[in-house]
Amino acid sequence: MNNLDPSHGAATSYIGIDISKNGLDVHIHPDNLSEYFNNDAKGFKALGKWLNSIPIDLIIFESTGRYHQDLHIFLDRTGYQVCVINPYRSRRFAQALGYLAKTDKADAKMLAQYGAMIKPQPTPLCDKDIKALRELIVARRALLKRMTQITNHVQGCHAALLKRQSQQAVNQCKRHLAQIDLEMEKITSTKSTLKHRFDILTSIPAIGPATAFTLIAEMPELGNMTAKQAASLIGLAPVAQDSGMYRGRRKIKAGRRGPRMALYMAAVAALRFNQDMAKFYTRLKDNGKPSKVALIAVMRKMIVLANTLIGQQRKWQHTSP
Repeated sequence: MNNLDPSHGAATSYIGIDISKNGLDVHIHPDNLSEYFNNDAKGFKALGKWLNSIPIDLIIFESTGRYHQDLHIFLDRTGYQVCVINPYRSRRFAQALGYLAKTDKADAKMLAQYGAMIKPQPTPLCDKDIKALRELIVARRALLKRMTQITNHVQGCHAALLKRQSQQAVNQCKRHLAQIDLEMEKITSTKSTLKHRFDILTSIPAIGPATAFTLIAEMPELGNMTAKQAASLIGLAPVAQDSGMYRGRRKIKAGRRGPRMALYMAAVAALRFNQDMAKFYTRLKDNGKPSKVALIAVMRKMIVLANTLIGQQRKWQHTSP
């Protein structure tokens, strides 16, 4: 049932949408109106009709993986400004407002209030090639996780049949990984902008194809940020823990976990294959920094370097001694 008053005024509205697998709970702020639609093409059409007469400044919803993507495409094509926010941020905002209950309707209302108070920047629609790369990367991570699980499980097995089946499963995972890597290479090589980014990233010693694909797909902002923003986005910027006279230990938190984990492996490899990073790590260790802190500093230096090189459109060059 449509509960929107046709005599709706001209004031700008913020729309919060809580997305589930099957449905969309929608809230209009400041009108305090709510409605529910199905999360499918028919529901999108009904939603568009319902919002048609409303002067909308921004539509806000959380990132929900594949459940929000079709809606984002529909709203973008319809001409609406859309902001997709991190659920961690929206949850902290809800707690700050004192929302104790968590329901779909309450979340939609909270998201609309978030838009009105914070006024976040719209989220551009993801490029189809970037979207394809992201899907492949998620599948790749799942395969690697499955291989680890199978390997750990078979270590406690004694039956020859189970060992044989486990080896067959691992071999199948390896074949699928090779196919995924080949597909990512194909996608990257057919688009000049992605190919250029790939070439720049892989020019940095210790950044291999898998890490480069991850950074291309999950950090498309690289090259358009400051060094501090790049480190913060991936979760490698130290966060102060100070209060009064107390000076707490700086810690890293939040950020994009996928790229951070990929960069961790690259940083470990850099201690062997990247002379500049190895010297930087050794200098930190000699100055008394713990190994973990020194390695995180290497990761931060690598992401800042990648951001700088992409921004300047040039490949890495060895620093002269």
